[in-house]
Amino acid sequence: FPLSASAAGWVFLADRQAGRRWERIRRTGIARRTAGSLLEIAAPICPDGRRPYAALAVRLPAARASLALSESLRAAAARLSLRLGAPAYQPYAAEPSELPLRRLRPLEIAAFLEGPWIARLIGLRADGRPYAVPVWYVWERSALWIAAFPGSRWPHYVRAYPRITLLIDEPWPPLRRVRVEGEALPCPFPEGTDGLIARLIHRYRVDWPLPRYNLETFRILPERMEGQRGLMALSLSEG
Repeated sequence: FPLSASAAGWVFLADRQAGRRWERIRRTGIARRTAGSLLEIAAPICPDGRRPYAALAVRLPAARASLALSESLRAAAARLSLRLGAPAYQPYAAEPSELPLRRLRPLEIAAFLEGPWIARLIGLRADGRPYAVPVWYVWERSALWIAAFPGSRWPHYVRAYPRITLLIDEPWPPLRRVRVEGEALPCPFPEGTDGLIARLIHRYRVDWPLPRYNLETFRILPERMEGQRGLMALSLSEG
């Protein structure tokens, strides 16, 4: 089949073609092609971090497509690229000038939070000293859920001073990031410990069994949530 006949083929054509379609693929790292009632979505796999060597693709009814699916596919392509030796995942070697700074819309924030990112939990100890720890999270029912494994120290800090900031970002273009502020309060996960472990395994593609820990869970109801993507464009005169 010619490369133009599939979204996976578009991934390769985008590296050498000019035009809005190809610019969009280079900018977003995702190719989307409609074929009747079906939608094809593809993301580049780049062992060197920049040039497409293969493509990860799915085909499904267009009615079932979502931004979250595109994010998951792109994140999976990034993980495969990193496992193949990529120092970083920057498909098509996007330059900062191609990444203008702008705010994320609410639907974009929600879609981004569905991705398998590691969050950074930031808060204060009882003595006023700051701490920052990486945590897994689940975005569910307009709330963020974080879990502490046995031996973690940060639950003691959170119980003493529940006001926290959660930072979530992606290390490759388009360089999206979300900042969440609120209170982290102890609260059982609606689906129980087994349900939370199942969600974490699925979310982070864990390929080994997680023991059934007695997890301590906290729910964060965002009081303030904002997101951005891209970089601040600097003029040469700003030095």
